[in-house]
Amino acid sequence: MADDDAILHDDGQLRANAWCGAAVVAPRDAAFNTWGVAGKREPPKKLLAPAEVDPGNWRDPSIGWGVVLPDSGAPGADKARALDAPECVRTLIAARSNAPVFRYVSALPAGVVRRY
Repeated sequence: MADDDAILHDDGQLRANAWCGAAVVAPRDAAFNTWGVAGKREPPKKLLAPAEVDPGNWRDPSIGWGVVLPDSGAPGADKARALDAPECVRTLIAARSNAPVFRYVSALPAGVVRRY
């Protein structure tokens, strides 16, 4: 019998997929089927996992759809609001609920952008 099959084999043993210097196996006691694996349980009232978000829905506040533009000689306040960007880019930023504007600066390391 392969080791993987032994984990699933019902031989009265409780097994864990763990290694502590020896196999982690113990006999199941009489209460095994009364706690956690048998009986009806109420579903949780609130799931702890966050709701799934569509990454293509840039209107969702959970999605970080900022805009990256090349740096320019404009004042910092204008760069922050993309006032130096073409009208179509400013329209996009407005549609994205004033998405953050990041600036690519060639002197900075790769992957680093500046936010004014």
